[in-house]
Amino acid sequence: MSKIDSEILKWCIMYVANLTPEQLDQLIKEKMSIFGHLLSEQTILGIIASELGISLPTKIEEIGIKLNQLIPGLYNLSLKLSVKEVEEIKTFTRPDGTTGQLVRVKVCDKTGEMWLVLWDEQTSYAYNLKPGMKILVSKARTTTDGLGRVELQLDKMGTIKILEEKQNASV
Repeated sequence: MSKIDSEILKWCIMYVANLTPEQLDQLIKEKMSIFGHLLSEQTILGIIASELGISLPTKIEEIGIKLNQLIPGLYNLSLKLSVKEVEEIKTFTRPDGTTGQLVRVKVCDKTGEMWLVLWDEQTSYAYNLKPGMKILVSKARTTTDGLGRVELQLDKMGTIKILEEKQNASV
């Protein structure tokens, strides 16, 4: 089970309390002026949430975040998704002369779809993935592609677990 990151806590507070990033930053600054650096940012966010009557999750798995809620810069994510498409693995040469591999897997949930990008050793997961399979992606992060769209990438210690092998399963 993963500990919640400050950015995810901020997102939870903004979402539940209907605050803008600027409004939340102001609340954080107010608490920092009171407590200085005696408390961590996560603790300060917990105090703000408590004052707003918000019960924050303590583990990423409790959030139940969906694809349409993802923004760039999140990490340590765990998501239950369906495989929609698996592209062919591409091999390329890096500027330093080493060889790399890349594969994109289109994943979806009930709220939308996006690409999951796997690099190098992680591309081996693609051999077992088929459209319609239900998977659990653990330890992923969000970035943007060359066009500014949000995409998922598996972290170095990330995993993909097949939950349901039935092909063409509903999302």
